[in-house]
This record gives sequence, C-alpha cells and structure tokens, in this order.
Amino acid sequence: MPRLTNQHKSRLGFLGALLAAWFLALPAAARAHETSAVHLHAFGELGCRLLDGDAFLAVRPGLVLEGERGHLVIAPLLHYWFDSAGRVRLRAEDLEVPSDYGRFLYSVKLQGARSRWSLKAGALAHQRLGSGAVVNDFVASLDPDAWATALRFDLVAGDFAWLEVLAGDIFAPGLLAARLSAAPMEWAGVGHWAARSWEVGVLAAADPAAPVELTGELEAGRRPGSRTGVLAVGAVDTKIVLYQGDRVSFSPYADAAVRMLGPSKGRGGLHLGMLSDLRLAPRASLVVRGEARRLGTGYMAEHFDTWYSLERWGFPAAGRTPKAVAEELEGGWGGKGEIVFAGDGLGLVAFAGDWRPGGPVNSSAHLELGGDTALTGAVHLAARGFGWLEEEMQSLLGLGEVRYRLTDAVYLVARGGRVFRVDEESARYRPAWDAALAVGGAI
Repeated sequence: MPRLTNQHKSRLGFLGALLAAWFLALPAAARAHETSAVHLHAFGELGCRLLDGDAFLAVRPGLVLEGERGHLVIAPLLHYWFDSAGRVRLRAEDLEVPSDYGRFLYSVKLQGARSRWSLKAGALAHQRLGSGAVVNDFVASLDPDAWATALRFDLVAGDFAWLEVLAGDIFAPGLLAARLSAAPMEWAGVGHWAARSWEVGVLAAADPAAPVELTGELEAGRRPGSRTGVLAVGAVDTKIVLYQGDRVSFSPYADAAVRMLGPSKGRGGLHLGMLSDLRLAPRASLVVRGEARRLGTGYMAEHFDTWYSLERWGFPAAGRTPKAVAEELEGGWGGKGEIVFAGDGLGLVAFAGDWRPGGPVNSSAHLELGGDTALTGAVHLAARGFGWLEEEMQSLLGLGEVRYRLTDAVYLVARGGRVFRVDEESARYRPAWDAALAVGGAI
C-alpha cells in the first residue's frame, strides 16, 4: 500500500490553506453579490470504496458557490487506509502529480448573458465536436489513478457563427481541439429557411504529446512510459436541414477528415450521414443517426473517443501499440448508427454502434435518470468488440453513478464500474473492478 510522504504532507498543508481561504472568502463574496442571487453551501460524503481488490475509506468534503450564471464546486474525493500500525494513510495516487490537484475542481459551469458563451471544466465525459467524425464521446480519463481535468468553451457570435474548444486535461498535455462553424446564408440574410440552415465548419484536433513508442516503464502519475510526438487531425464538414416540420426534421451532413501530422500523415476518410429528429411529445424526442463511411487504410474515425485516454498508450483497448502509430487497419466502407431518446427533465437513453472492415466493431449504451425525482444517476457501457484479445472481456468498459435522496439534505450514492489501471510489472493498462457506496449530506 502507498504511504503519505513528506512531499504529500506539504502539498496537503498548502491545499488545506487554500480550502480555509475558500471557507473565509466565499461567504464574503456571497454577501457582496446578494443582489445577483449568489449562494454558498457545503456538503460532504463518507463511505467505502473497493478498487481492484483494495478497500479504502472514501471522504469527499465539498463547497458549492452557485448563482444565476453558473456554479463552482470544490470537492476532492480522497481515499484513506490503515497501515499495520493502525495509522491512517492517504492513498498516494490521489495527490501524486500536478494533474491530480484537479480532483479539487469537481465542477465549473459558467454562461454568459443570453447563453452567448459557456464554459465548463472538471472530469468531463461524452464530449462531441460537430457531428463527431474526429472528436466523439470523449471521456477525460478512465483511470482512477490518473486524474484529468478537461475544459470546454462554446461561443455563439450572432446567429451565424459558433466556436467550440475542448482541452482534454488543463494540467497535462493531451487532446486540444477546436471547431469553427458558420451559417453563411444566415449571415447574408437570405430569406429561405432551408438556405439559412446551411452550416459549414472546420475542425483541428491534436495531441502534442501523443505516445509513439512505449518504454516498458512507469512514468510519474502511474502512466506507461513512452516517447512522444505530435498527432494532428483536420476536418471540414457541412450540414443542412433538408426538411423541418412540426414533428420531424431531416438533416443530411458530410465530413472529410485527414491526419495532418503524425505517423499516418495524409490518411483520411469521408463521412456521409443523415440526422432525423422526431418530436414524440412536448417534452420528449427521438433522434436517429445513420452514417456511411469511406475509410482509408490506417485512418481511424472518431480518433478522440471514449477510449482515447487509454488507447493513446495502447490500441486497441489497452493493447501494445500506441494509437498514433496503429497503421494496420484495413480500409473500405464502414458505418455508424445511433438512437437517442431524450425527455426534458426526465432522462436519456442512447445506443450507438459503428463498424469497419476487419474491426473494430464498437458499441455503447447510455442511460440517464433525471428530473425532480428521488432517484437520479447515469450508467454508461461501451465495448470495443475484439474477440481475440488476450484477457476475457478486456474490451468492456462500464461507468455508473446512482443517487437516492432520503431527505432534502441527505442522500445515498453508489458508484462503480469496470475501469482500467496500469499494471506495475508490465507498465500496460489492464481492467479493474471498482465499487463504492457513500452517504452524503448538504448544509
């Protein structure tokens, strides 16, 4: 079991001073902004966690500052264990490298007047830029030992231009992506609604420290050691609302993407799809997506996806070859299908799958329970679909969190799933089971 070093103690002291400053400063800030409805409250969670066979006491103290334009949540999840002498020890992986201090920044959400801009940061998941040809369902981290604090910024310029920016980890090099899109006919003032709906976009996504060769050793932060390079993917896209009715709409779209930097430079693909939106009820809709893909040899659609935080070191699904240099994929025609049911304030159910010649075949299911009910939560399952992997079920991923509100101030929360950790002997990712149960309360 890891031990708490003097370095960790000094860092905890510094962070404790920061939290003390928050406790003292935020109430004053709230009083200074009473006219803009700024509120401050605290919460805490106490429970147990079983991670990869090791048991921990899990503690999460939290501070929430919220107002009309968003919120800030400081809430680190820290794990403790008892050594042979009965002393309490902090799990060393919780505060080992600078990126781990992002655990304190649980969630940030801000938005401008009339929602012209928005910013959010934290352990973001299921992020998509555009139609998702390059960045789709991106998850900041699937490794409980390697925290990543992602950031997303969206900006609307008038009614005819949009900017989307996504950073996979603001404390360490990783995914950096931006998409700029516009509705040129809306800008030109063309009268017909179909012409005004025409949208064009350009996207650039890069990993400036993409692993290109594994060293077989562990590096700081318990990640696989590697020699790195720059990987970059560019894309152009277009979409138009072909039909817009009271209950249904149809929007064809197209994306062309190519690797601009990296070992597979110049390899690309074409995505042609149709998006259908059916309004089932005033608060419920069904979205169906179908997409055909012409994939060049070695080109990977949705390069920055759910699995990227693992596969940048080992493709497929924590394999032996870094994703940036995986060039043996067969080219040809592939496809994608997606069905999403969303109820405003009720929840969301989504199923997706895609395939290509020679694999991989990917599938996922996502369920969210929301609204003003006692039971809320989300569950996400994803599978890579490689039957020949060395370990059984190695390509299966599961993440979930469910909350049950006992009273207005007290709740139960269960978290768990099938995650991935780096094996200290092989310095490669391997699957691990994770389960936690806690009781929480708000002040």
